[in-house]
Amino acid sequence: MPSPSSSHVVIFPFMAQGHTLPLLDLSKALCLSHQQIKVTIITTPSNANSIAKYVTNHPDINLHEIPFPTIDGLPKGCENTSQLPSMEFLLPFLLATKQLQKPFEEVLKTMLESKNPPTCVISDFFLGWTLASCQALGVPRLVFHGMGILSMAITKSTWFHAPQLESVSMFDPLDLPGMKLPFTLTRADLPGSINLPDHDDKFYQFIQEVGEADARSWGVIANSFEELEKSHIPAFESFYINGAKAWCLGPLLDGLGAGLSVEGVQNQVSKIPVSRQAICEGVEELMGGSKGRIAKERAQALGRVARRAVQKGGSSHDTLNKLIGQLRVSM
Repeated sequence: MPSPSSSHVVIFPFMAQGHTLPLLDLSKALCLSHQQIKVTIITTPSNANSIAKYVTNHPDINLHEIPFPTIDGLPKGCENTSQLPSMEFLLPFLLATKQLQKPFEEVLKTMLESKNPPTCVISDFFLGWTLASCQALGVPRLVFHGMGILSMAITKSTWFHAPQLESVSMFDPLDLPGMKLPFTLTRADLPGSINLPDHDDKFYQFIQEVGEADARSWGVIANSFEELEKSHIPAFESFYINGAKAWCLGPLLDGLGAGLSVEGVQNQVSKIPVSRQAICEGVEELMGGSKGRIAKERAQALGRVARRAVQKGGSSHDTLNKLIGQLRVSM
């Protein structure tokens, strides 16, 4: 067994740059916390090649490769969402990741028999099946979303209360139970999967499945910091069971020190038409006048607070130390 002062954190990112990059930053933060932490990142060969240079520069971060499965409906060699020909292949890709469960469990079992067994597993929201594996082997699983507290709380609340929202007009303000929103939210702002859910849709079923695993996890890591969203943490934690806690360890910035590109990532773009006049008015409001100056000053102030949060003595730095301590106690 390792000494009480050492820890081994296993990190399993979802195979998309926007999901992987923040977890690489978290890996770096863990190893630089001066708490004798080793990090193992589990990924597939193609993704390992993309991050090998980053790992080489940090001797306490190791890569462990597991093969990506070959399945019907998914082009061969697609191991990252940036390699998909189109987003039509996203669902087959998501379903393919479920076949990583057996090799993941084999890796975890081998680690548990080593001199440095895992203290915990941090895995992406889309890899919900890792919870069952971790529970079977007695390893705490923390889920990582990559988003902040408020956005995740709204997502969970609207998903959970979707049946009640059906009676609300599309453009009337929503009143989400247990939440005080700092802005007006309407049903028109919500995705179709919530407004008009198709319970027979395989993508809907997949999200529901990983969402249930999310709620049963030991804890959740938020890409945020307490100074920004502390008042929304209780509402967010209310959607988790077994007393799971939200740990604000951000901001975890895409590519901070990792040197990785997000080029090729395909985003879903809103197709709601916007008039030329509306665009001009919006740009003028942001770039000039008192509103623009106020917005710029607020953004600069928030940036300073965000930088302090991850520095020694900052809120996210202290939260990281508390998380490490709590995990060691649980072991």
